Amino acid sequence: MSDPNQVQVHPLAALTEATFDCEVHRNRRLVLAGDIHILTQMVGERDVRIKELEAELAGYRAQADAPDLAGEAK
Repeated sequence: MSDPNQVQVHPLAALTEATFDCEVHRNRRLVLAGDIHILTQMVGERDVRIKELEAELAGYRAQADAPDLAGEAK
């Protein structure tokens, strides 16, 4: 007879626990993949904004570097 203080786990229960663990890890991977996708989009949007700001800055620099025609005519 087996020891009454020892708990025996049914093989299907162990399989269910392993399946649950796999599902938990799968869900974590999906969350991480979603986070990576969101971060990639954010970086892309940031890069576009940087290009816009660089173009705007170039316009300001061109205005500052252009000679003041009204001032030179005097």
